[in-house]
Amino acid sequence: MKNRIDDYVLGNMTPEERASMEHARRYDPELDQAIKDVEDSLAPLTLAAGEISPPAGLWNRIEAAIGSEGEALAGRVIVELAEGQWQPVAPGIDAKTMWNSRTTLLRCAAGAILPDHMHDDEEHLLVLSGDLVIGGRTFNGGDYIHSGSGFDRFLHMTRTGCLILTQIGQ
Repeated sequence: MKNRIDDYVLGNMTPEERASMEHARRYDPELDQAIKDVEDSLAPLTLAAGEISPPAGLWNRIEAAIGSEGEALAGRVIVELAEGQWQPVAPGIDAKTMWNSRTTLLRCAAGAILPDHMHDDEEHLLVLSGDLVIGGRTFNGGDYIHSGSGFDRFLHMTRTGCLILTQIGQ
């Protein structure tokens, strides 16, 4: 795995391999940290590369882009996937509360299993990426599952890892 991490950081992967690694690191905090560690260890080498003069007008383009981004994002709350308070809920499964206490994002590592659990109210699941297997049926990114209240005795698992948006009740 170390070689694959090195290849990822050094840009020695095909676009497909890179996309696969980016997908994997989203669901595996240990992999993500290992990649960050390699990036940090190589950071001092950037000083050895010397300076390159930027193209004429680059700073003006950067300032214009920052200005338009500031306007576009004014008044919005932005929380990136890795940010916020992730709480472990089961081995390989972390949860983060979203805009209210009834809406949660679940980040599941490959092979993670969510055991039987109780629904106090109806539950809405939207698979954002990866796969979710319930009772032998596989759901993929974009699939929606509605469950009524009560005890859910069916095993929920993921083969490749997944990101799921859940909402309890309306």
